[in-house]
Amino acid sequence: MKFKEAIRTNNKATMEIAGILERKWRTLCSQARLPSHLSQNEWNDILDAKVNWNRKIFNKSYKPLK
Repeated sequence: MKFKEAIRTNNKATMEIAGILERKWRTLCSQARLPSHLSQNEWNDILDAKVNWNRKIFNKSYKPLK
């Protein structure tokens, strides 16, 4: 948005602000990325957080079959 405004108005100050905002955005994006190599323990922690450990299923009987 700021880049379009800077190009339209040919304003150097707006172009500088747009550049600063883009650099800040890129650093925030790079900080949010996962590292390229994760250990097995780190993967276990990530996957355990996403798994529902509630094994109860409604309308299902756990009685042994005869």
